[in-house]
Amino acid sequence: EAGFMFCKGVYLRYTNKTPEAMRALNKARKSGEWGEKALIHMIELFLNPNNEEMMDDVDFENGENRSAEKLLHEIRRRPKPRKVLILEAYLWMSTRVKGEIEKAVQRLVDMLNKDKNYVPAICAMANALMLLNQKPKARNQLKRISKMTYDPDYADDFERGWLMLANIYIGQGKYDLAEKLCNLCITYNRSCGKAYEHLGLIKEKELSYAEAATMYEHAWKSVNELDPKIGFKLSYNYLKDNRHLDAIRICHKVLKDFP
Repeated sequence: EAGFMFCKGVYLRYTNKTPEAMRALNKARKSGEWGEKALIHMIELFLNPNNEEMMDDVDFENGENRSAEKLLHEIRRRPKPRKVLILEAYLWMSTRVKGEIEKAVQRLVDMLNKDKNYVPAICAMANALMLLNQKPKARNQLKRISKMTYDPDYADDFERGWLMLANIYIGQGKYDLAEKLCNLCITYNRSCGKAYEHLGLIKEKELSYAEAATMYEHAWKSVNELDPKIGFKLSYNYLKDNRHLDAIRICHKVLKDFP
C-alpha cells in the first residue's frame, strides 16, 4: 500500500533512519495519491540528509544534488506548487555557486512580493543570504519569523527559522535570546533534537557541564542515538562533569555504530 509506505517512510525519516526512509518513500513515489508527498520528502533528504542548515557550511555531494534534481523533474503538476519552487531554490543554493545562490534569491524575492508572510520563503531567503555572507540581512529576515504568529502548516520552517536565529545569537554571545528561541521550538515540538543541541552548546559555553549533559541527553534521545556528533558532545560533557563511566559507555555506543 503506497499510503502505508509513505507513512512508514516519514516515520523512519524522523527517527533518523535515512536509508530505510528512502527505501520506503521510493515505494510510494509512483502513487497518484501519495507520490508527490513522497517525492518532496525524498528531495529534502537528498538536499539535507543530516538535517543541517546550509548556512552551517555543510558539503553537499554532487550525486545528491543530481538525485534531488532528477526527483524534482518527476513532480509534473503545473503550475508548480510553492513547496516545489522553494525546493528548487534550495537545490540552487546547495551548489555553493554565487550565481546559482543569487538565482535562488531572485526566485524568493518574487515569491515574497506575492506573499510577504510566506514563512518557507523567508526561511530560505535567510539561508541564501547567509551563504552570500550577508549575515545582518539574514538576521533581519529571521527576526520577522520570530515575531509572526505560529502556524502549524509551516511547523518545520518556523522551527528552522528560530534555530537559525538562535545559532546567530549564540555566535554573538547573546545566550538568553538564543535560549528563548530554543525553548520556543521545544514548546511546539518536544522532540526537537536541534533545539536541545543548541541549549547544550549554550550551557557548555557557560561551563555548566552537568546542565549541558542533560540537554545533550535529550538531543541524543531525539536522534534515536544515531548521530555520532551528538554522542561525542554528550560523552565530552559527561567527562567534564566527572561522569567517566557514562562518558565511556556513550563512546562505546558511538564507536560500535560508527566505527
